[in-house]
Amino acid sequence: METSSYLREQSERCRRLSHYSTDPKLQVSLRTLGDEYATRADAIEHDQIMRETDPDDAAGALVSRRR
Repeated sequence: METSSYLREQSERCRRLSHYSTDPKLQVSLRTLGDEYATRADAIEHDQIMRETDPDDAAGALVSRRR
């Protein structure tokens, strides 16, 4: 399973590579891919937060009380 940190690393890698490319189409493709990775990472983190704060989720509620 992909983690948000892995996806963020991939996002940064794509964005960094886009700066080194001399091909405008490749630059756009890499930036777009970087944005997609970042969006997927955001979704994973959002889902994790929702599970941790969902009062109907006993495991999530337990995690929230421990903090």
